Amino acid sequence: IILLCSDPEGNDVAAKVYYDSVNGIGSSMSARTRVLEYMMTEEGQKYTLAVSEIGVVEFGSSRYYFEITPYVPGGDLSDDGAFSFDEICTLVKQLNEILHSIHEFGILHRDIKPQNIFKIGNRVMLGDFGVAKLAEKGRSNATKTIVGTDGYAAPELRLGLTDNPTFIFDTKTDYYALG
Repeated sequence: IILLCSDPEGNDVAAKVYYDSVNGIGSSMSARTRVLEYMMTEEGQKYTLAVSEIGVVEFGSSRYYFEITPYVPGGDLSDDGAFSFDEICTLVKQLNEILHSIHEFGILHRDIKPQNIFKIGNRVMLGDFGVAKLAEKGRSNATKTIVGTDGYAAPELRLGLTDNPTFIFDTKTDYYALG
């Protein structure tokens, strides 16, 4: 759930509350911690939509993770419609740099799509690391949960849909989604 809010200084911010409860099937606090470490690096500040505050909120008997990020008035890439060839070349170059950087830091995003790419000035930044996983040697541990968005997720992730599926995400699945 994403909400437009105001911070104590009156600036617009986006608050995202995740559907899965903390330590639920899709939750990975260790991956979120690693993402936040990355966001504090020089490259992280250049390439990612910063998370300014994190926490846990309780609703009933469940606890849910939330993040506060800057509100981006320019929106995401899904708001722009068609791009020229030169614009596509610039976007692909920037996004390739971003993916290379997060992968080198040991993070798989797992949900690359236009709605998670934000325009800030003449650059794009990657946001929404809610389903990110840690990656050793470019691969995550096997998981029973498939994530990503239809139309962007690599087709091999859809192949082993059986009664007891196992999915392994790697850097190639992020690059497929970028394509």
